[in-house]
This record gives sequence, C-alpha cells and structure tokens, in this order.
Amino acid sequence: MRLAAPVKASPAKTEQIILFRVSGQLFAVSSSSVQEVRSADSMSGAATNISAPGLRKVRHVLRRGDR
Repeated sequence: MRLAAPVKASPAKTEQIILFRVSGQLFAVSSSSVQEVRSADSMSGAATNISAPGLRKVRHVLRRGDR
C-alpha cells in the first residue's frame, strides 16, 4: 500500500502595509494603494463640518488642493 504524498501548503500571501492611528483607532492600508505620504501639520484648523446621515461616524472633511 502506498501513502499519498503530503500536500504542501502554499506560502501565506504577504504585503507591505502602512499603519496609522486616528483618535486612538488603529488603521492599516496596503502600501501599494498609497501614492504619497504627507505631514498633516498644514491641515490644522482646516476641517469643514459635514452633515451626512448615511455616514454616522464622519463629521469632518479635509481638502488639500483639488483632493
């Protein structure tokens, strides 16, 4: 009787991520989806209040240039 050859597990997929924290909440984004990382120092006081009932947790929006 022959035993079946053991199946090799495929290696885990890995990717580089960028971790950042906002108000104590930790977030991660794939580094391949990030075009540029900038300092937020120039944005202090520039937040605009928004009212969007469908986005309960979003209260402010920041625009930098045309973005």
